[in-house]
Amino acid sequence: MNELTDILEQEFDIYAKYLKLAEKKKEALIKNNIDILPKITDIERKLSTKILQLEGKRKGILRKEGFDNNVKIGEVLDKITETERDDIDTENLTVVANKLKNILKDCKKFNDNNMALIRQSSNYINHMIKVFTSADKSSESATYKKDSNGKIENIKLADIQG
Repeated sequence: MNELTDILEQEFDIYAKYLKLAEKKKEALIKNNIDILPKITDIERKLSTKILQLEGKRKGILRKEGFDNNVKIGEVLDKITETERDDIDTENLTVVANKLKNILKDCKKFNDNNMALIRQSSNYINHMIKVFTSADKSSESATYKKDSNGKIENIKLADIQG
């Protein structure tokens, strides 16, 4: 079971790196620094491969100990006998499992926030496409025109949302 603790600690480290990369990616997108995105994506892909390998090891350890793949850490700790507790650092296993649980919550929260930003951006882009394509269909343009006296005429706002 100490091997399980090691695997969970490695997973925590990888998810912490993944979260930092996600923050860098968001910053790069905001600053329109798209040159860095392929590098970040490549690192994320490598981290995902490592996570899959560690998950395979974790599942193998749990199967070997008689647990199913999706067992909760509390259930594992409950089944550890008193004699096994002498050989297993259950406190450390609990701490590492809680750290991993918290970093996964942080990753989910970050991804949920990014998805909201993506939806908002997509809605805005779709709206602007509709505004400009509907302007192309009419005889009026989506710009301001001045008459011979310099007054603005035929005003059509392009940012009115319907």
